[in-house]
Amino acid sequence: MDLPLPDIHLKDIGKKENGATPGEVVQSLIGALNKAILKAVAPLNLDKVGEVAGKAVEGTKDVVEGAAKGVTDAVSDILGK
Repeated sequence: MDLPLPDIHLKDIGKKENGATPGEVVQSLIGALNKAILKAVAPLNLDKVGEVAGKAVEGTKDVVEGAAKGVTDAVSDILGK
C-alpha cells in the first residue's frame, strides 16, 4: 500500500532558546513526521496501523536521539567542553 505524506515544513527550531541541540532538532522532526503519518493514516480508519506507525516513529526517535547525543558528546570532547 502506498500512502502519500503531506509536505513537512519546519522553521525557527530553537529560535526562542537561541539555538537547539541536534537531539532537539531531531525531536522536532520526528514529532512532525509522527503527526504527518497519523494524519495520512486517519482517513483509512485503521486505528491499529496508526498505533503501529506511531510506535515505529517513537522507536526511530529513540535511536536517532541516542546517535545525536553521541555526536554532541564527541564534539564536546574534541572542543574541550
